[in-house]
Amino acid sequence: MKTACFILGMHRSGTSALGGVLSILGMEFGTDLMSANEGNPKGYFENNFIYKLNEKILFESNSSWDDIYFDIDSIKRNDFEMYVGKAEEILINEFRYVEKFVIKDPRISLLFPIWEKACKNLGYDIKIILPYRNPLEVAKSLQKRNNFSIEKGLLLWSKHVLEAEKFSRDYQHMSTTFSELIDEPVKTIKVLANFLDIDISKNTKKDVISFLDKKIKHNNISLQNVSKELPMFLSKLIKLIKKEDFDNTEKFDSLRKEFYFSLSLFHNDDVRQKLALYKVLGKKLKVLEENNKLLDKIKDTTLFDEEYYSSKYLDLKKYKGSLLKHYIEHGNAEGRYPNEYSQINNIDQKGHLPTNILLEKKEYEILSLQQNVAKLESSLDSVKKQYNEVNTSLQKEQKEHNKIAKQKEKLEEDVKEKTKQILSLQQNVAKLKSSLDSVKKQYNEVNASLQKEQKEHNKIAKQKEKLEEDVKEKTKQILSLQQNVAKLESSLDSVKKQYNEVNASLQKEQKEHNKIAKQKEKLEEDVKEKTKQILSLQQNIAKLESSLDSVKKQYNEVNASLQKEQKNIQSLILQRDKYKKELLIKEKNIKELSKSLDEIVEDLATIKESKCWIYTKPLRDLHKSIKG
Repeated sequence: MKTACFILGMHRSGTSALGGVLSILGMEFGTDLMSANEGNPKGYFENNFIYKLNEKILFESNSSWDDIYFDIDSIKRNDFEMYVGKAEEILINEFRYVEKFVIKDPRISLLFPIWEKACKNLGYDIKIILPYRNPLEVAKSLQKRNNFSIEKGLLLWSKHVLEAEKFSRDYQHMSTTFSELIDEPVKTIKVLANFLDIDISKNTKKDVISFLDKKIKHNNISLQNVSKELPMFLSKLIKLIKKEDFDNTEKFDSLRKEFYFSLSLFHNDDVRQKLALYKVLGKKLKVLEENNKLLDKIKDTTLFDEEYYSSKYLDLKKYKGSLLKHYIEHGNAEGRYPNEYSQINNIDQKGHLPTNILLEKKEYEILSLQQNVAKLESSLDSVKKQYNEVNTSLQKEQKEHNKIAKQKEKLEEDVKEKTKQILSLQQNVAKLKSSLDSVKKQYNEVNASLQKEQKEHNKIAKQKEKLEEDVKEKTKQILSLQQNVAKLESSLDSVKKQYNEVNASLQKEQKEHNKIAKQKEKLEEDVKEKTKQILSLQQNIAKLESSLDSVKKQYNEVNASLQKEQKNIQSLILQRDKYKKELLIKEKNIKELSKSLDEIVEDLATIKESKCWIYTKPLRDLHKSIKG
């Protein structure tokens, strides 16, 4: 939720210094702030849109910020709602992109209910800071700046303080004094930061101390040095400020009643007559303002005035479409006047459309071109991004391909090594088989010889014994050979098993090799496809860049046309300056009337102070002179 922080304080009470500190702490005040001047060299920190609306409200109520009799309840309901709507527009436009902001204008001490309702309608949270200053210091400062009497300054201070205190009760609020801000800046900004829930740094503290030059507080009067010969309500109010008893609502209510009762004592017939005269003069000022508005309307002779157009041409009463569109499409060609000034001065506007319409068209064309450029740039960025993604994907796939190729080479080397081992084993098996066949053949021959010798046993006994020994010897050899054969057969089985395992491993690796070969072929096809896509994207980029150059050329042509229109506007500005001179004459009349009003207020203060009617003669003379 957005938070609006209101500074509700009397003029010359250090509200600008407080605003400057809040600005350094990071609070927002809007886009258009009142410029600094000799009266306030470090700036006012007042938003011009807020200030102008407050001035308008007071002016249209026949009042001003220094009117001690102003009552916001005197504003008509419809007008009140209208002002609330305008306040809402300002708040939305000025503080759209921030969560916390400050509204600072001493006039809001009188007009707070309008801004309060605007904030409530928008759903904003409200916090209030009440800055106080010694009333005699305020009155002295007003005397120097506005030439007010001390008495008037004290009355204005009382009204603003009492009204601000009443308005703050329903919201989270805090109080501070101008003296505290100047003498104890570090302590004060800590309290402010805690109240507004914002962080402060060492640099922030340094900036605040540098900003709060003690020279900005020109009048320094102790509250102990205030005379006891003041009106009772004012003495009591100063005591409350001195004690810093800012939350004593019962005492504030009591003092408010005393204040308005004291004012009613001076509200006699003479004063009422002067106030009536004040309102008459206010109405005259209002008429002058309306005339000024008319001057504003005719700054541009081609400017379309819908109100004038509808009242002038009664044949369009039943026309349901846009009157501006009717004038552009038909009225201009028919010689109809777009505004009262053209009619009075018989200015032929045929062929001259309203400057603002032409500017809007050019601005629309430029905006359209800018949007096209933005779209093309966005499209170009998208293509580049896509190209980068494809390129990255290709690089990744290339790395994967290289990795697989290395694995393939390693597997091929392993296959060769295993093949060599298998061939060696096959050769060993062949040798063992050959040796076994030779042994078997020798055994058969020996066995045949034994059978032959057995038949000749009787004949050759000695040979028999010798042969038996030979047989035993041969038998031993045969047994040894049989053992060797068994070992060879066992070894052969082991070799066969190892051969089968190697063969199975080779078959598995062959399948993996075939799978990798297929992946390689697929990757190569993907690389070719991606390469085609990149070439196509590069061609699109070239086309888009060519189209962008064409759009930029068109933009430059429109810009040149707009510069020509700018020259036409300059000539219109010269015409406006002529009317400004007339406006200055009117403003001079306003100032003279305002001066008369100030003299009336000063005379009223004199009457109040003296409680004698001797001083009414200058008032009567002034009244006669004004009537004259």
